[in-house]
Amino acid sequence: MNISTTQRPSLCTLPVELIHYIFRYLDAQTIVRSFRSVCKQFYTIVKAYDQFNLDFNASLKSDFLFLCNFISPENIQSLTLSDRDETPGQVEFFLSFTRIKHFTRLRYLTLFEIDDCHLNIILKDLSTLTLQSLCIHSERDYSRDNTSLNQLSSVISLPSLRNVSLNIPDLNLSELLWPLECKIQHLEIYCRTVDEYCNILNHVPNLRKFVVIELNQDSMDETVTQLSNLTPFRQLSYLAFKHCHIDIILLESLLLLAPSIERLQLIRSIDLHTFIAHLHQWVNFVETKLLSLTQFEFFLTDDQHDFNFMVDTESLIGPFRTSFWTEKKSWFAICDYIVSPRTVILYTPLIFDPEFEYVYESKEIRRSTSVPSINNPTKMDGVRKLRLDLTNVMALATSSQGGLPHNIRFPQLDQLTIRIGDEWPLGSLRFLSSLVDLSKLIKLSLQITNSILVLGSKSILTKSFHRLLKENYYIEDNDALPNQLTSYGVYNDMSNTSGENSNSLSNNNLMEKNKTDDHHSFGLFLFSIRFCFALINMLIIVLTLITGFLYGVDLLLNMSCELVHHNQTLLISLVTNNFVNQSATFDVNRTIFNIINDCNRNIPFSKILFENASTQLQNELSSAIKDINQNIFDQFLNFNNKINITSDLHLLMSIVSSSGLTKIVILLKSIDHDFEQIRQIFHRILKRNSTLLGNFTSN
Repeated sequence: MNISTTQRPSLCTLPVELIHYIFRYLDAQTIVRSFRSVCKQFYTIVKAYDQFNLDFNASLKSDFLFLCNFISPENIQSLTLSDRDETPGQVEFFLSFTRIKHFTRLRYLTLFEIDDCHLNIILKDLSTLTLQSLCIHSERDYSRDNTSLNQLSSVISLPSLRNVSLNIPDLNLSELLWPLECKIQHLEIYCRTVDEYCNILNHVPNLRKFVVIELNQDSMDETVTQLSNLTPFRQLSYLAFKHCHIDIILLESLLLLAPSIERLQLIRSIDLHTFIAHLHQWVNFVETKLLSLTQFEFFLTDDQHDFNFMVDTESLIGPFRTSFWTEKKSWFAICDYIVSPRTVILYTPLIFDPEFEYVYESKEIRRSTSVPSINNPTKMDGVRKLRLDLTNVMALATSSQGGLPHNIRFPQLDQLTIRIGDEWPLGSLRFLSSLVDLSKLIKLSLQITNSILVLGSKSILTKSFHRLLKENYYIEDNDALPNQLTSYGVYNDMSNTSGENSNSLSNNNLMEKNKTDDHHSFGLFLFSIRFCFALINMLIIVLTLITGFLYGVDLLLNMSCELVHHNQTLLISLVTNNFVNQSATFDVNRTIFNIINDCNRNIPFSKILFENASTQLQNELSSAIKDINQNIFDQFLNFNNKINITSDLHLLMSIVSSSGLTKIVILLKSIDHDFEQIRQIFHRILKRNSTLLGNFTSN
């Protein structure tokens, strides 16, 4: 084959599967922002990648929005959400446009300081996923909400779940329900009593890695007796105790229940001097009982010292220089003595408590079993929090005995607290960049001493910050400052005891980064907002026009009604004069006005009529009754002159009785009774009106 026609190997010629494998070692920000923008081929490759790991624990809001808008939920394998002070409201904003149940490929989920309401929503969605790892770090109290505990118990029972970290101090383990067949292999949890410790081991038979947090020692005799009666848990291979309060006897009793462990960690869980005093006993215990133990790591501290007593670091580190530690096991120990504040740290090189705040002093004393020289420049890879007095350190660094560090001492630092005096020390940023990897910083705090009230500290802060930025301008490598520092703004925290003013600064890169967001990514989003805003404005205009028209119609009707009301006298007169004939004895206008007024006063027309005409009506009725009585009298006189009804009735009754017609007799008696009733009625009438004769009824 010709050399000229041979294709040179490059990233573009690699198979897609191999490029996706390379993506595992890159963060999502680099993949999406940098790699995707190279060419169309890379854009397509990134679009098809379905194993993204999104960590929003310390990310800018612009990066958060960009990644969430570009990456589909089904292409995300690992997700970290945080509601810490650096990223407030992130979880609520995340849940406002998506749900965890849409992340069908999600295997690893980590949550920081999440609210119980949002936690319930997320845990409920996890029931449909094949989650492998769940980590929750929160200082909130979920014990008051049974819903959270029930949802958490349901998630723990997922058959796919293998790794669980519940870093929740207020979690009540007694209310947490463990499944019958728990598949969890790695567990980190707050376990404060020995009963809870044993209960977990009994309910999680597949547990291999167990990290116990804040275990407290109970009654020693009862505890040892209780542990001696239990069956050893030989499935455990990794055991760690963090921030516990136990002694060497209880520690050995707990380890007897896990004789097969291969790795053991003690992180600020046992008293430093007690451990050294029983070091020979501990060595014998490891050689006889923990035969499988290959890694032993510890981090022990002691900050209770007499200020008048000098710490002998040689006596502390000497017992670790025996052949058992240095040759047989290769377990090396380091001892740091911090002069101010007085603190002793005894630890192994591969472990450091990330929650411990390391106080840096340029004249610290260090003793190490591997390198016996003083001031060994070993990197402090485990330190996450660092505090230093920059004014004092710079004074020593610029002296004849000082100098800049040759290597970065704290490469993994994410929180830095700096104390300064009245101004920012000149040249200190160069010193910091040689001491700390500033690109890894997440939070930078500034403590100002010797300040007078808050106003004075504000001027010092402004002056110091400007000096820091000015120094950064002259540094050859401008990337020394972190580009992900996420402390939002400046805050003041006055302490009554220390008299210090603490302020948190965000650096210049963060400010510039917030001003220069990715306009291409949000162009469509901003256009949609403008379009919706225009539609809303048009709708408001249309509604305004309709409302104005209806208001005008209503106003016209009201004016018409008022016109009729004020001119009703003229209108009624006009109508009656033109359409109703006038009567000499009847005033039509007056009658209509009276009717209208009576209606306005809610007085019935019939009531007024009868009140005004009652006398005339009574006279007319009396006259009519007299005429009727006279007519009745005349008619009865005519009938009485021709027929005697009573005598005829009695004659008929005698004839019928002699004939034996009983039914007719009864009927005639009923008629006679009726006549008697009529007679009585007329008697009552005669008593009231004397027009009829007194012998009227008898005749």
